[in-house]
Amino acid sequence: MENRKKKCGIVTFHSSHNYGSVLQAYAMVRVMQKMGLDAELIDFRHPRTTDMYEWRLWSTYKNWKWNLRELVLRGLFSFGKKREQVFSDFIENVLKKSKRVKDKNDIPDIYDILVCGSDQIWNPKASGENDPIYYLDFGTTTCKFSYAASSGSVRFGDENPELFKKYLQNLKSIGVRERFMQEYIKEELGLVSEINPDPTFLLNASEWSEIEKPYKGLPDNYLFLKSATIIQYTIKGRFMNR
Repeated sequence: MENRKKKCGIVTFHSSHNYGSVLQAYAMVRVMQKMGLDAELIDFRHPRTTDMYEWRLWSTYKNWKWNLRELVLRGLFSFGKKREQVFSDFIENVLKKSKRVKDKNDIPDIYDILVCGSDQIWNPKASGENDPIYYLDFGTTTCKFSYAASSGSVRFGDENPELFKKYLQNLKSIGVRERFMQEYIKEELGLVSEINPDPTFLLNASEWSEIEKPYKGLPDNYLFLKSATIIQYTIKGRFMNR
């Protein structure tokens, strides 16, 4: 009998229209594939997430001021439409995903390994008040772990510490992104966790070059402002930090 690769399902924020979200999702799949797994993103998109990035005439998740702004800028002037299309194309055509699922009961029990992370999947405001999917509360496999999971700046377990302790105890390994998360989990829940780097750092330059698309029209001499205190610039191929 031919040896079958173990199937790995990854739960994260992969449909948000920002670089951090889609690139970490891409990296998570690639890293698991490099470990010899048949890895894919479980294509669950919480209504709060889709409502934030996909065009809606009026959103129940946003206040009236934000809805009015979106109606004018996007509805009347098509502001951000091109950007939305670029991210949608990457999400649909580059990211390896399962079929779309609507909730945890819709996920087939086919995974040997389940991973949640990275990104702010444990941030109640972003995850639909801590949807159980983001804690891998589904499937019969016992090989479940989190990697670089984050809650942003929110103490995610304060509202129901016993529930979150139960969620985390079902994980073989707890990996978080920030030190305050590690300390909180130890002090408040009595559990051990590790700090993980963002998965984007686990791929080398040549691996990122595989999905790179050259930007046409960039001059030889240009100035790139990264922050108020760091200026990075290139002059005819030379890279310098100041």
